Amino acid sequence: MTFRQLIKLSWRCGVALTRSNFHSSNSICLYNKPTYSKIRYFYTTVIVQQCRQLNTRSHYFKKETQNSTNDEVESTDKWDGFGRVLKEFHLAVTTSNTEFTVPYFEELESRVKEENHHKSKLFDNIVMIEFEENNNLDGANVFLEYLSQKGRKLGIIPRVEYIELLGKTNRNQENDELIYSQYKDCEDFLDILDRRLLQKLISAFSTTAKWKKSLEFIDKVESPKGLPFSFYVPILEAALNNQDLEYFTSTFDMAYNNRPSHETHEKIIQEVLEKTVDVCKKYPESATFDHLLNMLQKHYVFPTEETANDIQNYLENVYGCKVKKTVVDYRGECKSCMRKMEQAELTKEEFQELRSVFLDRTLYEGDTFYWTSPEELKTFLGFLEKNGPFDIVIDNLNLIFSHITRPNQQGSTFQKCQQAVDYFADKGKRVLIVTRKTFPREYKNAKTFKVHRSTHDDSYMLFGALFSGYSCMFMSKDYFRDSKHRLGTKHGEIFQKWQRSRQVSLLTKANSNHFTVLVCISKS
Repeated sequence: MTFRQLIKLSWRCGVALTRSNFHSSNSICLYNKPTYSKIRYFYTTVIVQQCRQLNTRSHYFKKETQNSTNDEVESTDKWDGFGRVLKEFHLAVTTSNTEFTVPYFEELESRVKEENHHKSKLFDNIVMIEFEENNNLDGANVFLEYLSQKGRKLGIIPRVEYIELLGKTNRNQENDELIYSQYKDCEDFLDILDRRLLQKLISAFSTTAKWKKSLEFIDKVESPKGLPFSFYVPILEAALNNQDLEYFTSTFDMAYNNRPSHETHEKIIQEVLEKTVDVCKKYPESATFDHLLNMLQKHYVFPTEETANDIQNYLENVYGCKVKKTVVDYRGECKSCMRKMEQAELTKEEFQELRSVFLDRTLYEGDTFYWTSPEELKTFLGFLEKNGPFDIVIDNLNLIFSHITRPNQQGSTFQKCQQAVDYFADKGKRVLIVTRKTFPREYKNAKTFKVHRSTHDDSYMLFGALFSGYSCMFMSKDYFRDSKHRLGTKHGEIFQKWQRSRQVSLLTKANSNHFTVLVCISKS
């Protein structure tokens, strides 16, 4: 499709698309990527734009949070932009004293048209979203009756809102058939639904007997990788309530591996852990608790103190165990039973497999280079062949801007890095520092490779360690979720095992006596 054809298509769809939309800031920086990728990206945008123009965001209608002191004033202020009539409707729904009838909606729509003709185009959306926000199923059913008498059908967006409302009020699966029938009317439009609407369908179907179908909606998301963990929470809860523990484990693995690398979702994950402990108490004879322990061990998820207390109470009450709280030092030794934690060591075969796929998964794919350029990568490989192998690779940028240093004091930050270099150099270790060209500082007793500011320097640092061999260590306080995410499930687990056994970091005096996840317990 040519640029001229794309412009014509955009105007036909009612979307004003100009050459300014193709500015480089609107697309990912790709090296030697075919130019038609940008056109395909915006072609997809044009297709879904029709739906998104009508998408009235529900956060406009959300009520005041618990921290506010004046609930009524805050919630009504959000409706000032919708006019006096819709503001009155909002108050009628929230007070729960209004009996909604067909004549009420007929008069309401007429008044909205008189007051603001533009808002009347979103009338169905606004009404259904407000009923959904307030869990008012009776009012929503009366509104559907009004639309039926008018010979109108619900649009795709208010229909999804209605389906979510049915899911919220689905006690003992009494609304299952209604959810299925409403879903059939919008099934053909799944490809143009945005993430917010798909999440609503997931929440609704998770309350039905066909709760496993919820996972199918994940496949409809344009890019499931990087999907927030919250998308999977209703499915996880349904799997727990239905005691399908294998499904729960596989879904949790998928959610944990697909979550955005820059977000930990720690609070949401802890909520899932708390829910799992509650189910353990509900079904004490099931294997739920075993799956919980395996999940914590596999993904290195550490429960909060509150969740840990729940687990302690469960073990004491159900199994009659004596549970003690303890401290584990950096050597991995428990101060209560004096046993050492199992060392996280990977085989040499796993190491070779990880090294062979790392660059292809993290920096480029086939002939397409993401996060670097072919010339820069070629230079780095030549640098490693000439100067390697190394005993320790240091992530200079992470070390400089970590919380244990002060980035606003340049002298102290570079001095901290030089101290780390000297520490390893004094032990006869060969040190490589990966930094950026914007940091001109040179370090003694170390080789330095500087990457471009737009380059993914973490991948260079990690591959420098992989290239240097099985025993090479690397220093950083980063968790490298992004790299693990790109490697996929199988190689991501191997990477995590390698990370646990080869990654070291600096410790402050405050926590030097306690075990830190990023400190290697097998180091010499």
